[in-house]
Amino acid sequence: MRQMRLVFVPLKKNKDIILFYIKMKIISWNVNSIRSRIIDTETAKCTCRHRVILKTSPMGKLLKKVKPDVICLQETKCAVKNMGCLDISGFHTFWNCAIKAGYAGVSIWCKAKPTKISTTLPGLHATSKHLLKEGRILTVFFKNIVIVNTYAPNTLRAWNKSIERYKFIKNRINWDRALHKYLITLKKKYKSVVLCGDLNVARGELDLHHGIMTQCKLAKAIDTGATASRIKALTKRAEHGIKITKTGGGAGYRLEERNELEKLLNSGFVDIYRKLYPEKYGFTYWNMVQKAFRKANNGMRIDYFIITPNLVKKVLKVKIYKEIGEVKGSVASDHAPIALFLK
Repeated sequence: MRQMRLVFVPLKKNKDIILFYIKMKIISWNVNSIRSRIIDTETAKCTCRHRVILKTSPMGKLLKKVKPDVICLQETKCAVKNMGCLDISGFHTFWNCAIKAGYAGVSIWCKAKPTKISTTLPGLHATSKHLLKEGRILTVFFKNIVIVNTYAPNTLRAWNKSIERYKFIKNRINWDRALHKYLITLKKKYKSVVLCGDLNVARGELDLHHGIMTQCKLAKAIDTGATASRIKALTKRAEHGIKITKTGGGAGYRLEERNELEKLLNSGFVDIYRKLYPEKYGFTYWNMVQKAFRKANNGMRIDYFIITPNLVKKVLKVKIYKEIGEVKGSVASDHAPIALFLK
């Protein structure tokens, strides 16, 4: 096991001393089922036999590239009975599985053993308590840092009927607000907090391909004399991107979702990827149905590391591993893993 060096850092406001990890690497990845082509070549079926992480698998390649200290997974779709099938040597593993089979779920794998873990979200509104049965959050506590891994509720089905729309969006707002309060509480008590996971929301025009990316493509098409049909198609897409940024789009780009995320960031948390790379798209999700989207990088940035301000200076980089899981035109997950490197 690789040792994580520690350093004492005094706080400015008082004489308390806190610890920070040095050279800590955290991975976050929505795997779209840990049982399907992530750790080996098996598909979704699991017969509860011994399964090891193959070096040639997406997870095996990721471990070799990053050598992480902590791995946060979302949408594991793993039942309690399946957890014992996986041989994850070298890590302490923690799971929060959905009651519904083959649905949602999160997991955290740690090189160092945490002091405690939590699988709940305090303060969640009573009408949305059922979300806690879907395995959407897992927190690990170390002496000097807290890591919260979450798979936020998706509002994809919110347009079926007016009553359904209200229900799904209200559940999402309740979740976001409870998470917001939870993070503020953790920040006050533990100082150093990392939120990571699939938040199922893109912040703005830079975070979805209908936005700035399409506007840039349109400008280039006009400058290079592209065909009229190409310019027309890009114009239509760019206008749509501008419209939904102003009035709200579908799941992952609704005003309600984006507003709640901005409230969190305005309360003293940092979207570290956007801070480090203010002009990069940083897409982490691509529609698997439209296979050409990933190749063309027509995606969205909906996976995040959101950290407390005291950790900003300790961040070396955030890296997106888009190529992980891409094999001959197919992918293991519709999301790319992202990694946070703390110095």
